[in-house]
Amino acid sequence: MSTKNKTAVLLMAYGSPENLSEVAPYYTHIRGGVRPDEALIRSLEDRYRAVGGKTPLHEITRAQAAALQKLLDQEQVLGKFKVFIGMKHWHPFIKDTLEELRKNGIHEIIALALAPHYSQISIGGYKKILDELKHEDEEIKLVEHWHTNKYLIDCIISQLREKLAEFQKEFAAQPYVLFTAHSLPERIRTWNDPYESQLLETSNLIIKNFPNLKWGFSFQSAGMMGGPWIGPDINENLVALKNKGEDNILVCPIGFVSDNLEIVYDLDIESKKLADENGITLRRTDMRNTHPLFIQALYEEVLKVKDTN
Repeated sequence: MSTKNKTAVLLMAYGSPENLSEVAPYYTHIRGGVRPDEALIRSLEDRYRAVGGKTPLHEITRAQAAALQKLLDQEQVLGKFKVFIGMKHWHPFIKDTLEELRKNGIHEIIALALAPHYSQISIGGYKKILDELKHEDEEIKLVEHWHTNKYLIDCIISQLREKLAEFQKEFAAQPYVLFTAHSLPERIRTWNDPYESQLLETSNLIIKNFPNLKWGFSFQSAGMMGGPWIGPDINENLVALKNKGEDNILVCPIGFVSDNLEIVYDLDIESKKLADENGITLRRTDMRNTHPLFIQALYEEVLKVKDTN
């Protein structure tokens, strides 16, 4: 099949440095080219150092792309789709991937951010990049949200059910389930932004399959930029739950799909340390990563966009 008839699937993620020497330029890119205060850079370096110098985000994203490519090749005309990855704040940058597509003569692109919930800051940021980089002869269709995708919900349900069983077996207790997602600046609430409502919609679709569970929602990983961020913050909420008698807690991060810094440091190290200090038994569900149901969710979103052409 010629590239003229090929559709590119552009999987987009936030990006992450691959070693400690890349932390400062990565952080500078996030800040729009302005180098952050050295203390902030050292703080981020310390977080990456604590998880071995880098996270598995890039490796996982490549594996997700490969699994999606395999499924598309199996279920669709071989060669009809070609999956690429592009990062918002690190290599391979979205800009560079689009240049690669142009060199290959591919002008039809389905762009899918690996974040299911829409916010003007998050997905809106990807949209802005694509709008600015798009050439006149290109067709770029962006999947703006997919937080109710059946296969995504089924994937989380399966992973939650697995960890609940493990929790029961290990501790003979049914934990309080705490859904989490990345916090964003509180100003989004003045924009009629759908982020929070979409997160609660996802939570409700999941929890209705577990009618006897107590559950709640927390935000995590608030940034260090000025101004308030939406809460409740997970670490504050853990202590509040302990004070209410909830000392067995299972965290289910629904705002993320891969093991990134917000998972392997913020939850697995920082929140776990706080829990241990307060006598809380804290566990979390696995991330979506390359779970077959998750790859099926990506596949369904690609076809949904393609079928609207």
